[in-house]
Amino acid sequence: MHEAPNHHYLDNAATSWPKPEQVYQAINDFMRYNGASPGRSDHCMAKRADQAVEDTRELLAGFFNAPNPRLVAFTYNCTDGLNLVLKGLLKPGDHVVTSTMEHNSVSRPLRALERQGVDVTYLQPGENWLLHANDLENVMQPNTKLVIMTHASNVIGAVQDATSLAKATHKHGALFALDAAQTAGQVPIDMQAMGIDILVVPGHKGLLGPYATGAVITLRDEGIDPWREGGTGIKSDARLHPVEMPYRLEGGTLNASGIAGLRAGVEFIRQTGIDVIRKREQQHVQRLLDILLSEPAVTVYGPRSAE
Repeated sequence: MHEAPNHHYLDNAATSWPKPEQVYQAINDFMRYNGASPGRSDHCMAKRADQAVEDTRELLAGFFNAPNPRLVAFTYNCTDGLNLVLKGLLKPGDHVVTSTMEHNSVSRPLRALERQGVDVTYLQPGENWLLHANDLENVMQPNTKLVIMTHASNVIGAVQDATSLAKATHKHGALFALDAAQTAGQVPIDMQAMGIDILVVPGHKGLLGPYATGAVITLRDEGIDPWREGGTGIKSDARLHPVEMPYRLEGGTLNASGIAGLRAGVEFIRQTGIDVIRKREQQHVQRLLDILLSEPAVTVYGPRSAE
């Protein structure tokens, strides 16, 4: 009999693994003992399902210091949320600023919107792959509606100064949206203190939840149009989709069991401490950097410091 090899999982930027045990347990319990769609019925299982969803809204609002849980809309991943924001806000004639380091979940929708008449400016990073507020201000236009940036690239890894970029954005009257696919759950994010108008997060990465979970979180209702419409559990007799948040952005049955698992993941982070998680991750990254930088045959693209 052969012993199992000692594997080191290095793909957390795509999906975190393994999950905390309580995440698996939460999903299992929900699937076994709830068995109902949230908000769709008045029996006890449906009420429990609805409560699990609403509890997770409140948890995420508190975790990211968003002022109103009703402005936490669940999505099926970060790509879903980013498309929702971009296609729900931008119209022909609008100007949007992004960077050349964005994930395809931002760059591809923007390329499609360019064909429809949206003007896009792609900002280049400076030293250490960091974006600078002065460079952002230099490309702002009177019709700039949105600035959308990655908090950290899944390729380069540099963590951007979202606070300074948001401040520069607001000086010109535009909205600032942050793609936190690589940082949510690993880098502290305070929406109100940092000036993040719109935050988009996946559930299955740093928040330690399952696949097909995520959220769009806003400081106020920015009037994002839905890109899917259907059942919502409220106003079922209305001919048009509800305009109230968060139901406006949540057409169709939610992944309630996944949301229950997401809640368990975020609770694990809160119990452990995000600063503890961040410090441990930086220690691992610095060890890896030291090894790679000592190899003459290896070229490292990105910052040389784990910080």
